[in-house]
Order: sequence, then C-alpha cells, then structure tokens
Amino acid sequence: MLIFEIVPSLYPIGGAESLVLSLSKYFSSKSNKVVIVSLYNVSSEFNNAFFKKNNIKIIFLNKKRGIDFRCAKELKRIINEQKPDICHLHLDTYITFFLSGALKTQPNFYTLHTSVTKETFGSILKPRNFLLKKMFKKQYIYPVSISNIIDREVCSYFGNQKNTTIFNGVDTTTFTYQPTKPKKYTFISIGRMIELKNNLRMIKCFELFQQKHPESTYLIIGDGDKREECINYCKNKNIKNITFIKETNDVPGFLHQAKCLLLASRFEGNPMVINEAISCGVWIIASSVGGIPDIIDDSCGYLSNPESDDSFLCCMESFYLNRDAIINKTIPSSIAKNRQRVSIIRTGDEYLKLFRDSQKYE
Repeated sequence: MLIFEIVPSLYPIGGAESLVLSLSKYFSSKSNKVVIVSLYNVSSEFNNAFFKKNNIKIIFLNKKRGIDFRCAKELKRIINEQKPDICHLHLDTYITFFLSGALKTQPNFYTLHTSVTKETFGSILKPRNFLLKKMFKKQYIYPVSISNIIDREVCSYFGNQKNTTIFNGVDTTTFTYQPTKPKKYTFISIGRMIELKNNLRMIKCFELFQQKHPESTYLIIGDGDKREECINYCKNKNIKNITFIKETNDVPGFLHQAKCLLLASRFEGNPMVINEAISCGVWIIASSVGGIPDIIDDSCGYLSNPESDDSFLCCMESFYLNRDAIINKTIPSSIAKNRQRVSIIRTGDEYLKLFRDSQKYE
C-alpha cells in the first residue's frame, strides 16, 4: 500500500508532527511505501537522517503563505503521477488538498489533533470551517479523532456521525523504560510555551512547592511566546533550581532523567508527551481536560482540577510524599501494560485496518 502523509511541515516538531513521523516509520516497517508530502519547505538534519534510515520519501511543495493555487496544482500532479492508495491529512492541509481537486482519486483521511469547539475553531460559518464540514459531509475525507472528547466535539460541531477514534501512540523502541537511570530532575515539562500550555501556573506551583522542598528541581524544555515571560518571572522571584532548554532532539534522554512530568494545559487532545512519559515510566501530573483522562489512570499519574492552582500543587505534594512507592512499586507493576497501550504499534495497526477497510468499498 502506498500511503501519502500530508502535513504543512515537519519542523518544529509538535504532537502532530511526532505522530506523522512515528506512523510513517511503522507503516514502512510493515512493508508499505510511505511518502511524506510537506507543503512548506521546512525540515531539519534530524528529519533528513530519519527519512534515510527508515526508507521514507519526502516531497516539498514550496507553498507560499495563504492560498497557493500553484502548490495545489503540484499536489494534484504528484497524486496523479504516483497514485497513492491512501492520503492521510494533518493540520492545515485540507484547503490545499481541496483546491488540488484530487478528492475522489483515493480514500482520504483527516486526523483532528486538537479540540473542536466554537472557542477553539471559531464559527462553523468561517469559510475554512464550512469547507471542512462540506468535505466531511460529501465524504471527500473521513475524520479521525485522537481522543473520545474530540470525537464528541466533531459530532457536535460538524454534525458528523461516522467518525473514528484512534488514540496517539509513540515509538516504544525510542521511549524506553530505564528504571536504574539516575533522576536529576524532580519535575519536567516539555512542549511549546504558549498561553494554552499554562506554563506560568506550573512555575508558580513549583515556587510554592520548593519552599517546603528546597532540594527539588524542575526542567522546562520548549520555545514559544511565553518563554521570556516565564524566565523573567523566575529571575524576578529568584526561584532556584529551574532550568530552561529551548529545544532538543533527545526528549527520551531528558525523560529518563526525570521523576514526574507536569502538564497544566487549558485544553488538549491526546498530548504526545504524556504517552512518551508513560512509555518511559515517568509519573504524570496533568490537568483533567480534553483527552487526557482517556490516558491517565492511577497506574501512571494524577489528574488535577484545571481551574485550581491548589489542586495542581496538591498533586505535586502527593507525588513527593509517595514517590518511593510510585517509582519502585506502582510504575514497575504496570509498565508493561501501559507501554503496550501507548505504543505506536497499536496506533499504527488501527490506522492500517482503517485504511484497508476503506479500500474494500472503493
């Protein structure tokens, strides 16, 4: 089977981009041919090495900002020339795909990676949203949700009744469990430092936590428009033992050095970093929003009230008080099961079944 994975770009790497890379690697390992189509000419040395190692082809379309008919025409040419069995779309690619006119050539799927509400998507009457609704209704593309709540939101927002939910997965051969690795950091956060990730809440909770536990440490990895604000807050408050790293290609290496992942997002779909942490045997404290409750149970973390700093801080205290039992008993007793349920193998097999089933009715 020839599968086209169509994305805006693969750099910087967020949750959607990570899923595309992991799925592409898994599809290729199962004797499928994979072509990643990147609308924009953005890549990195890490990506290039990854493509070569895993026998994945990438095509750049050199898209301009906004509507680009030349890019859409080039996408149609490539689809007509290579004749993929499946086109799998992500993020902001469906407009270019629609303009290409290559809608009925093969089954097409669109994975929704984030919350689908009026607050996050805007009015259904916005041209881009109305277009997506039309494409779903006409079955030009089929929606795939990454969590149960997104599935319900898709049904409500677009009026769709034929959705598929497939939880995200990670490459567990990369995100390994290393219980004997020394833990340098008490807490870690990884991801874009933007408003919805609520980084300042986590820092303020750590500030209070550290007053009782001054030996505790916190590593924050990520870039974004809130990064400088967070760094300045720490400087002004003279908060010790917080380390900021802008970006890294070694997320597993840093997770192996941490005891507990913090995630206080205002809303989420199925955040990849939680699956990565679970796979590495890192405890999780996260806001009970979006698809997070679908993933976290008492074998891998705590859920906090998204409206309450006190709730988040209380979870941090609970972890600290019970850390020995959590690290030495709770996590080891459930790690095999948890790694299996967040594995890209499960995710990839579900996508492949969906793709193959769609071909039966063509």
